[in-house]
Amino acid sequence: MTLPDLAIGGTMQVGKTTCADHLAARHGYARYALADPIKEIAIGSFGWDGRKDDRGRRLLQEIGSAGRRYDPRMWLRRFDAWLASRPGAPVVIDDLRLTLEADHLRAKGFLILLLRRPGFHPRTEAPALLQHETETELERVRADLTLVNAGSVADLLRQIDEALPRLTRLG
Repeated sequence: MTLPDLAIGGTMQVGKTTCADHLAARHGYARYALADPIKEIAIGSFGWDGRKDDRGRRLLQEIGSAGRRYDPRMWLRRFDAWLASRPGAPVVIDDLRLTLEADHLRAKGFLILLLRRPGFHPRTEAPALLQHETETELERVRADLTLVNAGSVADLLRQIDEALPRLTRLG
């Protein structure tokens, strides 16, 4: 069974990275985050401490947005360079957030997996963070599969494991 390349999308704190880490550890996926280069800039140029509190999230959003204003495909080009240099393991992206990203990845053969967490409200004291395009634009993305994270972490990971054969058939 050849595992498909996957891009996991969803709003903040829905379980994207948890799922990607599980796919890497249990199924041999190579994990990539489109925001990795953004985080490198935040750490190297701004001294970001890696915390995803409101201040850290705002910094990441601003760097990402500035890069996209300069070149809409800036962060996707960084991913393409990484993808071209990697070994043959299947890839999971843990931070799909924009329609441009979804279209780019789908054209490369990635399947789109969206996570929803009904009734969950992210912990933030800055509601404007939730209105940023990276938190709202996924509503327009067509998913190959949507999973609902309404239980425990174990429940979510079980859903991922059960979805893999279905996703493999789609791929």
